[in-house]
Amino acid sequence: MATLAQYTTHTNPGESIYRDIGGNKYDGGAMSFTLTPSTAHNVTSMMAELKKTGTPAVAVRFRIFSNSGGLPSVELGGTTVAAASITGSYSEITSGAPSTTVTLQPSTTYWLVLDTATQGTDDSNYFQWGMGNTSLLYPSSLYKYNGTFQTETGWNLYFRVSGDEAPAGPANLKSLDGNLKANIKSMNGNPIANVKSFDGNS
Repeated sequence: MATLAQYTTHTNPGESIYRDIGGNKYDGGAMSFTLTPSTAHNVTSMMAELKKTGTPAVAVRFRIFSNSGGLPSVELGGTTVAAASITGSYSEITSGAPSTTVTLQPSTTYWLVLDTATQGTDDSNYFQWGMGNTSLLYPSSLYKYNGTFQTETGWNLYFRVSGDEAPAGPANLKSLDGNLKANIKSMNGNPIANVKSFDGNS
């Protein structure tokens, strides 16, 4: 498993600067990132430094979005972490893999978005996502206010996205000698045009 992107360079975990999640108005956050590896990877886990205030009853959603115009656009997949798994002290909270496979491509911007399925109704029971401004690695973070994302320049939310290298698709399979064998048949009799032979005959 490889680290695909992260901002965890803080020397004081649990510092008092944070982004609310599931609060009355400030109800989520987002962090943009690009892959560190130069090949496509499937997401296997997501981490954020979190704590809770009071006793929020809802789960925190960890979701990956595509980017459009510097904002989260299309949800690619995600999962949730139960409120009971988050304590009243900051710690690194790691989710499982998204419920559907999320494949990230190099040189492409994505967003890790944390929020709750329903916006909170008070400011006594909510979560906090820690952030810092030392050795910034990414352009900016976002906060969600009344359901709308707003830019917050100069801060990075503490996060990590991990994954495994994505397997090559069938179209990229090659033989030992790299030659094309165009007439290999599938189980239903249709030709598979891109499978490579061992002898180089077509």
